[in-house]
Amino acid sequence: MGDYVIMPDGSYERFSYDWGKGIGIQTCNSGSFHLNSIGSASMSGGLNPIVPYEKIERTNKKKEGTFWIFHHGSSGAHKGVGIKAWCRVYRVKK
Repeated sequence: MGDYVIMPDGSYERFSYDWGKGIGIQTCNSGSFHLNSIGSASMSGGLNPIVPYEKIERTNKKKEGTFWIFHHGSSGAHKGVGIKAWCRVYRVKK
């Protein structure tokens, strides 16, 4: 989650929720992405319709994305720190 996808209209969205089991991935235009200690991300925010897996292909591009982490791994109120990380870029096939 958190990687980018270029939509058919040329806009960028981010992967937000993976339904698994051959269904597809939902995207979002905005939201808050938490990067955990093992490098995977979760998102809090609104979701767009599902994009089927077979309509998604990876590109060679990278795009910087914003995430947040807990400062020194210590969770709690007001301990979130904003960071940037390189994300993969996919595109929706036409």
